[in-house]
Amino acid sequence: MSANSGMGFNTLQLPTKIHHAEILAQLFRMGNSTLLGALAVFSVDETQLGRHWAGFDLVLLFISWTALAATAYAINDLVDRIRDRVNRPDRYLQRVDQTPLWIIASVMIAAGVALLTGAFVPLDRFLVLEIAWSCCAIGYSFGLKRRSGLLANLLTAFCVATSASPGLLQGYSPKILSLLLVLFLLMLAREIWKDIEDEPGDRLAGLRTIPILRGKTIAARSASAIAAAGCVALILGRPPGFTFGMISSGLGIAGFVASAWLFAWPDIMPARRIQRLHRYAAIAVFGVFIAGSIL
Repeated sequence: MSANSGMGFNTLQLPTKIHHAEILAQLFRMGNSTLLGALAVFSVDETQLGRHWAGFDLVLLFISWTALAATAYAINDLVDRIRDRVNRPDRYLQRVDQTPLWIIASVMIAAGVALLTGAFVPLDRFLVLEIAWSCCAIGYSFGLKRRSGLLANLLTAFCVATSASPGLLQGYSPKILSLLLVLFLLMLAREIWKDIEDEPGDRLAGLRTIPILRGKTIAARSASAIAAAGCVALILGRPPGFTFGMISSGLGIAGFVASAWLFAWPDIMPARRIQRLHRYAAIAVFGVFIAGSIL
């Protein structure tokens, strides 16, 4: 009797908990939007045309972008957890896609750092790209990806690819511009693979799925192969020399080559691990470019 009453009590409590989680998600989204907006406002106020970025500025910029990326991922994971609790309780009990504590902690700490970043980092030419990236991140966190298929995949790939733009704005380089295309294709493949992985479970759960495009497996593997070929071409085409910047850039590009081939043959590694690998690789490679710019 007590067990049944306990089950009834938990059943009654479930809608309340879901409601609280939805409120938390809304606050998370509002916080992300406020963070992005404040960063843009401070950047406009403190912009100095013609000023070159110092090492301290680049470090702050890297911390800020890392915070924004972590926030977008945390919001997306949180919303997925809320949906799983209602639509897929088995998946919820398995604690799939739960936001890691280190992401939550990094968002809390980096929020203040990102606000200070806008006051110190001049973002004259970079500001337009930053706003576009911010809009993509906000749209992704609001569930745009679930509703617009290929368009949202393209936006997500674009917002990740533009994270290499600070190096491009330091001085125009065809190689860095080519790397942006490589990043774009690689992240587009990642998003398509994620949809391929999620689609069977969504159908079993009775959720509405939107087809990405016909032959999406072929498209994902093609994007992966093109990205890998582009990385190899960038490495082979570099001028001779052994400066720290060249070595660090080469190592970063080599990491993307390995990731791209993992995409081309997904049986080598489960898709979930590939997603985590790319979360870390996106931050690590951006850090490599900053290190190369400073030294």
